[in-house]
Amino acid sequence: MDNGWAAVVAGAAGAGGAAVAAWATGRAMVNQARVQARDRHEHWLREQRQEAYGAMLAAADAVHDALEEVMRGRTASASAEELRPAYLAVNAALRVNQRATRAVLVLGPDSVGRLCMPVRHALERVVLVWREPDMPFDQLAIDHAAAMDEFRDAFARFWITGSEVIQESRPQAN
Repeated sequence: MDNGWAAVVAGAAGAGGAAVAAWATGRAMVNQARVQARDRHEHWLREQRQEAYGAMLAAADAVHDALEEVMRGRTASASAEELRPAYLAVNAALRVNQRATRAVLVLGPDSVGRLCMPVRHALERVVLVWREPDMPFDQLAIDHAAAMDEFRDAFARFWITGSEVIQESRPQAN
């Protein structure tokens, strides 16, 4: 083989090697971009879930806080007209809770979404107990205690599962 052919073969091999290196570098960059995009999305989703779960818990607390005024009024035999502002505050807090519930359902995962509806329903049951105008106080206390037990149980399951989801989705230290 003469020097000319050797140079052509060497040039072709170099060009082929360069092409393979460029292709491999490109693939590595695409894979890295995918991993970074996935990590950014997972981080965003974790933050959104954490915010939604916190809002759900805070909204449930706000309903209870608003309901305390109704309870005080009912205990003091306040009239329906005197209780109207307290009931309006409860209704507003329930609407906030409903929006927070929707956010949890959208952001998931299903394991948490399935648990937010029992919290919502139990909370509504607690409120409904206090909306019975002619219920004797002894029965009111019994029904309230039962509704609160149901609420506390649902709330605890939601809290525990939501916390586990947030903890499991945190990036692991190397």
